[in-house]
Amino acid sequence: MTKTLLYSIQSGIDAEKSSIRMRKVFHTVWNSVRLFRSMLGIVLGILAAWVEKVCEIL
Repeated sequence: MTKTLLYSIQSGIDAEKSSIRMRKVFHTVWNSVRLFRSMLGIVLGILAAWVEKVCEIL
């Protein structure tokens, strides 16, 4: 009886740990995606400004 109880508690703890790990991985990936999107926005903005300047010169 006690062995089964301890086993179920242990497996519950393991499941909790793995879900926390998954959440951390998800947050890391999400933050990288957000960072990448903001960087992409900055690069596109610079590119658009540069193209505008080139068109003005021409």
